[in-house]
Amino acid sequence: MIHAFFKHKYTQYTFLSFCLVYVVILQFYHINELPIIQWDESRLAVNAAEMFHSGNFLSTTYEYKPDYYNTKPPLMIWLQVLSASVFGMNELAIRFPSALAGFFCILFCGWIIHKRTENINLASLSILILASSGGFIQLHGSLTGDFDALLAALLLMSVYYHQDFIVNKYNPALYNFIFFFSLAILCKSAAAFIAAPIFLLNCAIRPSKRRLLKTVLSISAACIPFLTYVSYREIETPGYINIILENDFIGRFANPIEGHSAEWYFYLVNLIDFRFNYFIYLLPIALVFGLIGKSKTWRYYSIFFIAYLVIISIAQTRIHWYDMPLLPMASIILVLGLYYLFERFENNIFQTALSICICALLAFHAYDKFEFITKRKGLLLDQTHYELSELIREYKGANQTQYIAAPYDAEFYFYSQCNPKIIRGNLHQLNANDVVFYGNRFKDSIPLLYNYTVLIARENAWKVKINGKK
Repeated sequence: MIHAFFKHKYTQYTFLSFCLVYVVILQFYHINELPIIQWDESRLAVNAAEMFHSGNFLSTTYEYKPDYYNTKPPLMIWLQVLSASVFGMNELAIRFPSALAGFFCILFCGWIIHKRTENINLASLSILILASSGGFIQLHGSLTGDFDALLAALLLMSVYYHQDFIVNKYNPALYNFIFFFSLAILCKSAAAFIAAPIFLLNCAIRPSKRRLLKTVLSISAACIPFLTYVSYREIETPGYINIILENDFIGRFANPIEGHSAEWYFYLVNLIDFRFNYFIYLLPIALVFGLIGKSKTWRYYSIFFIAYLVIISIAQTRIHWYDMPLLPMASIILVLGLYYLFERFENNIFQTALSICICALLAFHAYDKFEFITKRKGLLLDQTHYELSELIREYKGANQTQYIAAPYDAEFYFYSQCNPKIIRGNLHQLNANDVVFYGNRFKDSIPLLYNYTVLIARENAWKVKINGKK
């Protein structure tokens, strides 16, 4: 009876509907609530804000000068500018492209599983496993305006269409592969190029010189938009090619950039401790059976997962979000493994018991993730740093005001691009009647240098009016 309940059409569609509503809540609930996050998101946000205001849609800038720190192609910046034309330049505009990419990536996992298994429950399961994982809907994931959710979505679609060509011999799939892989390269250049040799490796699933040649030509065609952009930037700002090679390719692969070094097994530990969920313990078994089993689709995804993991582990710069394209793959591989179990053991009692265990385990992770999103429980963020951001972005006054921050202040500088009444100030050049925002970094400096009146006082940020120098 329980087994029949799980297989009933209405039960399956109810479960799928629940999963879709759940993912919408996780992905879009108050995505504009947190201030712009320091480092990568804030850098992209400034790039987008300046592009939005300047109308220069071909080159990214910081402080309206060519940006030599974020040297990646501007696909994500373009999407953020497009988003800003709808929502205005704010946190929602910066994060919406990433959130939308994450949402479609999760749904695409379900679609892949359904196409392979024709089982709605398993499709829903893959959606729920990925959505409730620790690292996907997360800071520097699909919650913030970073590259990685978009890269994960575009690489997943590239992988799917190349797999369709290799395994199912569907030649038109190559056109979709070229399209999505070219976008992946325009999203995050070097991180997407990691997949190129893996596509060639997967040609060995059905050895054919013709398919190998077509894959080589397709990868070459996908590189054309990127090479065109790089050539333009080199003409506009000579030396750009050398900089991008150092920032994103050779330098990042050969040496730890900005101190991001770790042991070679960093990503393995990361996946177990933080990035996924308890299902990660089943992944090694699913990978082994994927490699030795008869399912060429399962083998394709297993090869891609292992090869991508090996390449990023060899690279000397190791950062926890570099494994984000692996998370959708892990979800697919795990569910294909469960599909194999259901096919191999058709005993109703076994299938029912396994289904109940899976649902119980997923319920725990789903609730934990829901708590993280709705209550920010377990959010790994120094909230005290962003009290200054809160004060700045709440300012609606008609008079000009200033903020004082560290020399590199992209997370605060972004708000000056959103509100022309807010400008960056200098600690030693404040005058009487200036209205100033500052945070903990300058809580001792301002009282030493100036007499002032406190207008707003938070625990870690202040708004004051300068009365004069001491």
